[in-house]
Amino acid sequence: MEKYGKKKRFVHEHVEFLPYDSENPPQNHRPKYAKPYRKRHLGLLITCILLFIFASALLGVRIIRSNQLQQQVLQQASNLQTTRTLSFDSTLGYRLVYNPTVFEAEASVAHDNGQATTYIGEDLAQPRAYQNLQLTPLRDDLGREVRYDTSVFQVMYDQTPIDPSADLEQVAKAYAPTSDAYFDVTMLTKERVTINGQEFSKATYQKTPKFNAQAAETPLRTIVYVGNNYGQPLVMTIAGVSEFTPLALYDEVIQSVVMEDPNAVVLGATVYKPDVLANWFSPIRGWLRNLLGTEETPEQKRAKTIATYMPAVVKVYHVICGELTIQGSSLGYDCLNTTGSGFLISEDGYVATGGHVVSVSAKDVIVDTLRTNPETLPSVLRLLGYSNYEVGQIVDAMNNNPEAILSVMQQIYKLPDEVIRFNGQKDYYGVALGRDQLTLLNEDSKSQLDIKETTTTKKATLVAVDYNSADLVNDTFTGSDVALLKLQGSNYPVVRLGESALLTQGMPITVLGYPALAENELTDNSTISATTTNGVVSALRNSNDGQHRVIQTDADISGGNSGGPAFDEHGAVFGIATYIYQSADGGALSYMRDIADLGKLAQKSNLTLNTASKTQELWESALDDFYAARYRSALTKISQVQSLYPPHSLADTYKAMAESHIAAGEDTSNQTALYVLGAIAATSLVGMMTMIIIIVRHNHYHRQYKTLNQPPKH
Repeated sequence: MEKYGKKKRFVHEHVEFLPYDSENPPQNHRPKYAKPYRKRHLGLLITCILLFIFASALLGVRIIRSNQLQQQVLQQASNLQTTRTLSFDSTLGYRLVYNPTVFEAEASVAHDNGQATTYIGEDLAQPRAYQNLQLTPLRDDLGREVRYDTSVFQVMYDQTPIDPSADLEQVAKAYAPTSDAYFDVTMLTKERVTINGQEFSKATYQKTPKFNAQAAETPLRTIVYVGNNYGQPLVMTIAGVSEFTPLALYDEVIQSVVMEDPNAVVLGATVYKPDVLANWFSPIRGWLRNLLGTEETPEQKRAKTIATYMPAVVKVYHVICGELTIQGSSLGYDCLNTTGSGFLISEDGYVATGGHVVSVSAKDVIVDTLRTNPETLPSVLRLLGYSNYEVGQIVDAMNNNPEAILSVMQQIYKLPDEVIRFNGQKDYYGVALGRDQLTLLNEDSKSQLDIKETTTTKKATLVAVDYNSADLVNDTFTGSDVALLKLQGSNYPVVRLGESALLTQGMPITVLGYPALAENELTDNSTISATTTNGVVSALRNSNDGQHRVIQTDADISGGNSGGPAFDEHGAVFGIATYIYQSADGGALSYMRDIADLGKLAQKSNLTLNTASKTQELWESALDDFYAARYRSALTKISQVQSLYPPHSLADTYKAMAESHIAAGEDTSNQTALYVLGAIAATSLVGMMTMIIIIVRHNHYHRQYKTLNQPPKH
């Protein structure tokens, strides 16, 4: 088949040759196809390529820079939520880490003259030849597991040399507690444990009071760890362990202990560890992440969840007052304050918390009095029916062994409620929404006590509670542990409620709550802020009655998180921090109550929760802008959040950070340049494709032109 002009003919057909029209020649016979390409086409193609490269390069630089800024912002947010810890380093050959907001620490350095220097607080950050360290849980009113605890953690570096290869069991015998006139000591368990590659002998001892038959029903425990540190014994002891002892707090410290040879010297040796080698490649990995897009680490995801919902986490106060009576005898008018955590679940001010946070009894007042004023013990014991002889035995035991009073405290909680009670009981509930502590009015006249309301602190009303106080003493789950408070007002931020059915074992979780206070006062003028505790889901269990679900976790909830929300990895609240219990081997188990219990309580109380919050919606949008480095846009929304909800706990912080980034020229709110570059890149790409098609088409016609215009062969 041959072609001429726009008509097709088969070779066997008769072809009628038409006269050639030079003014309108066939498409493939025009002179412009005489050359294989045209300069204008190549020029346009090169121009499009250069424009595309230029626009893409600038666009890539802006995207990479934007991603770097987002990574920096995410890291800033993550750093805001980092739990404060202090590294304790003894030049004698051991070190550990502890949280100074949870423990009061004291350490001593012995001198050759027999004297010793004691260091406390921030002074312990300086490495010295510390021979002894003592950690005591800060006295607080965040839950009985800490408030009524008299335990103490001690580390002793014994400078008496031993054989480095000596059997640990034989070494440990020298540091085992022994029976005395007040306590019988028996060993419960003994095992070998490994801590950071070093073996320790761990033994748990039971100390049964001998000074009173009733006290014998509430024995104490002592846990002793003994290690051999290159021929020097390192002894760690937890003394005075009771049902109130927050062993999980101690476990964190113990697991951080590292023993080192104090005489070891490295001369010019360089060890290339895998993690060091990995750090060499971190810039390359970071560049690839920035090129492909922002990749959030699990810590950064957790930080975003915390920033999103921390403003909805509040501190809950419960003050109980009344005429305190024991066996019908009046002890006068008294008050007790307890605090915990809670979280807003509705735009109109409903607060969820733990039932035990808002359920304080007269027994709590008596135990708190004994804890703070031990000299009142004899009169309390006599009112409870103890004989003078029994009182004398108990007081003598307490004077010689501080652990004795803890046995008495446990006995009090086992008494019937009618033995110790309030007459004319008054309950006051308050909530701190921001960073300011609650203030009480008429504190000197407890009968006229009241809560001062401010922008950041509000009175609350107890709406509903589901809690069995016996669970705390009996180590059982017979009921739930949830409560609902109501605040006046609107535009409150809210958390997002999830469900425990979506949890799986090993899933990471985050618990928010308020830290312990150093003083057990009714009021405190210092500022407050929520802290975080991280962990994983250890197990999902049912309560003893089979009606409720509990979530076991390795996250510690004894430092003020009680009553606070537990978030899953997707940022939804699945439970309420509630209990910390001891296992038979002396370990600690933390539990969350199922968020479904809260829904049941609300339904039982005929409550409708309005979970649509304009404040929360604006805050989440502001955070989206902030993390995308659109700081000016974020500032506008943060201002709207503060207008709707002045006590917002994070608005000022993020506002200051946004202003700092804007001042540094890091704002990307104005996307005009980005859009222009994108349009140029897209247009030049389309232009390139178009010119390539035109050039290919031209070349095709050029080949036909050459065929039709070949000189005749002779």
